Amino acid sequence: MTLVSDAPVLNALGKVAVHGAAEASTALSKWFGRGVRVTSDGFESVPFESLNAAIGEPERIVVAVRMPIDGEITGDILLTMPEEVAMTLCDLLMQQPPGTTTSIGEMELSCIQETGNIVGSAMMNGLVGWLGVTAAPGPPVVLHDMACATVEPTLVEQASVSDEILLARTDFLMDKLWLEWGLFLLPSPKSSALIAKRCESDQFERFESVINSVAASGAMNASQALSKWFGASVRLRTDGFVDVPLDELESMLGNPEEPVAALRMNVTGGFLAESLLAFAEPVALSLIDLLMGQPMGTSKQLDDAGRSCLQETANIVSSSYVNSLCSWLGVSATPQAPQYQFDLAAAVVAPILLEQAKVSDSVLFTRTDFLMDGHWLDWIFLLVPSPQAMDQIRKMCE
Repeated sequence: MTLVSDAPVLNALGKVAVHGAAEASTALSKWFGRGVRVTSDGFESVPFESLNAAIGEPERIVVAVRMPIDGEITGDILLTMPEEVAMTLCDLLMQQPPGTTTSIGEMELSCIQETGNIVGSAMMNGLVGWLGVTAAPGPPVVLHDMACATVEPTLVEQASVSDEILLARTDFLMDKLWLEWGLFLLPSPKSSALIAKRCESDQFERFESVINSVAASGAMNASQALSKWFGASVRLRTDGFVDVPLDELESMLGNPEEPVAALRMNVTGGFLAESLLAFAEPVALSLIDLLMGQPMGTSKQLDDAGRSCLQETANIVSSSYVNSLCSWLGVSATPQAPQYQFDLAAAVVAPILLEQAKVSDSVLFTRTDFLMDGHWLDWIFLLVPSPQAMDQIRKMCE
């Protein structure tokens, strides 16, 4: 039985994976006290006979965190990583040089367990929020042994209800180190049926496909425009838009008490909306150094020249996203000059929450990677269509 492996289901679950990764990034950053990025390209359906390729050979030593799901949705979430990845993760958590950890004891297992708890809970919250149901995670259990001993018992149980499993390959980025692990979603038969039913709506699938295509097109157009402006190769990469509830928006911007540089742009004409491009202060300073062709760390404060650089960047990026969406809708719009604000994240997002709450309970949110000269920067982009503009999008998806 393969209820959750059809393309519409996997496409819809891609949103869950992206949203969950964004939530995990925020939670892990708060826990670690510094920037963490978790990314996922979505779920893929993996036949049981291909599991070795997904988790490694049976004799390979792995660390796994298993978290049960109980409520209207039941099943398990399983996070697995090779032992060497787990030890590097422990080094990052303990703020010690990579290679310091050479064995995994109780302290290391505790760190990994809490990481698994945060990542698994974020993914589960994304799932139940999308389904509109209630469920609660059980206490995570961490295992350290050969893959056959740690992972296969759980998968044997899953084999009784399906011949495939859902795997989200997830990247963890911190202090310029990339770590890769596997996250398995193991729903019960009843939960699989509920997930499949939720994806029966062609309109839902179309909407998700469209806004993610718009995000990809906007990022590509912004990459080309920024490369031309900088005179160097620039790449923007996005995980796609996520329709984020307003009550979750503040946490998506990171610590509400941390200052951010934000550029807010109004859009008029045939598509009424506003956008917000937000940078953590260290990211903004690093971007200015790159734009000005000076060594990283040169900029210490956001002066007039730096603000001008950020405004032009926001103008290019925001206009690229808006133009991509308007091109698809077949309408014209006029982005206005972006307005600069430097304040605590909570103060930046508060006006948007107040205004948007009058007409809608969500906004379109995407994290965007900026890559240039071997440097990686992470920022946040919000698109807040008016009710009329959102109706335009949904009607085009019918």
